Amino acid sequence: IQGEFFDESYKMRLTQHISSSQRFEDISLLPACEYEDVVQSASRFDVGVDPINSKVNGVENESFRFALANKFFTYISAGLCVASSFYPVQKRFIDEHKCGITFDPNNADEFVGALQYLVDHPEEVKNMKNCALKLAQEINIYTEQEKFVQICEGALASIGALVD
Repeated sequence: IQGEFFDESYKMRLTQHISSSQRFEDISLLPACEYEDVVQSASRFDVGVDPINSKVNGVENESFRFALANKFFTYISAGLCVASSFYPVQKRFIDEHKCGITFDPNNADEFVGALQYLVDHPEEVKNMKNCALKLAQEINIYTEQEKFVQICEGALASIGALVD
């Protein structure tokens, strides 16, 4: 697991689970890396984990309910199985594209259960990784940029028609 933890008690509980189980001997907690190295760094792993807590400073951040996290795109670009918080958009994409698993980000035991499931089902992880790579070819900065340009061109054409 690579990155920073914002809740030290969550990190401690997770570390205890990992260190007390021989089943998690291949799981390590690694520091964050530079932005430009994220996809390359992540691609050496099997699973990208994104336990997003929707509360920032105790206040609910609604964006997590309506948008995909940047890490989601990083992980599929790296061809990883995605283990993510079960917010509606994330869950819908993960379930629809069969590229990972979701869990309650506020429950360390459920998080560990999701990791345990993936450890116990390596063939399923392999299939999820393949699905992630396929999804990354469909949804990436280049395909989304083209869609955005088409929307802007359509809007500008509509404005131009109003002006004429």
